[in-house]
Amino acid sequence: KKNMRRYQTTGIARVGTDSLDVEAQGRVPGSVNDQFSLDEYDGTLRVATTVDPSFGRVDGENDVYTLSVDSLTQQGNVTGMGVNERIYSTRFLGDKGYVVTFRRIDPFHVLDLSDPENPSLEGELKLPGFSSYLHPLGNDTVLGVGEEDGEVKAVLFDVADPTNPTVEDSYILDESWSAIRNTHHAFLHDERHDVFFLPASQGGYVFSYDDGLSLEKAVSMKDVERAVYINDYLYVLGLEEITVLDEESWDRVASISLGELSDRIMDYPVEPIRRIE
Repeated sequence: KKNMRRYQTTGIARVGTDSLDVEAQGRVPGSVNDQFSLDEYDGTLRVATTVDPSFGRVDGENDVYTLSVDSLTQQGNVTGMGVNERIYSTRFLGDKGYVVTFRRIDPFHVLDLSDPENPSLEGELKLPGFSSYLHPLGNDTVLGVGEEDGEVKAVLFDVADPTNPTVEDSYILDESWSAIRNTHHAFLHDERHDVFFLPASQGGYVFSYDDGLSLEKAVSMKDVERAVYINDYLYVLGLEEITVLDEESWDRVASISLGELSDRIMDYPVEPIRRIE
């Protein structure tokens, strides 16, 4: 396993924005999952990585490393999370870190990063499915959005006690796909109304979370991709339709048809396009 971490590494460079000179370089074992796998807080860079199995001889593992922002030298680490799994989502919030690994079950890991030289794994919770995106909903609650048995799943993690994280509530939609699986930009959190929005293939879903998860509104639309709120109105955008909801009553107040998607797909030209000399 030492060799596995030696040969699978990710390079990190700090580039000055004024001179564009490389001011520091570092390296951590494994590979990062997405932009949420890196975070800077109080002079410390935190990096979550997955070290993949090597030719089936050893199990893969997942680590979190703390580095000095100034020198990019390693300060501390937490290694060996989710043996034979890989990281599906990460979120760093202040001096806490939350990591979801997955293969058959969904371990939710809580890390104490208050001492960069001695980070530690505080608690762990195992549950079915996985969360591909984590989002904070207050100091003691983290939302996970992912899948269970091929269906879209939302779960509220209670992290008030980091040594004993629990599931406050969960909700499984009769949907097989959500754009959040591909990009966190598809997720929408409206803190003023205490709701969040999940897009899916057959509709858009508005949840409140004050007292567990409650489905406030389901909008029947095909291939919903995004939503945006302006004042007290929620605009739900699908590939074939845009719908506007009043956030005070959740009534549908307007809809605009964009036409069938197949009608808007341009055919490739039969003749090749000629470049004008």
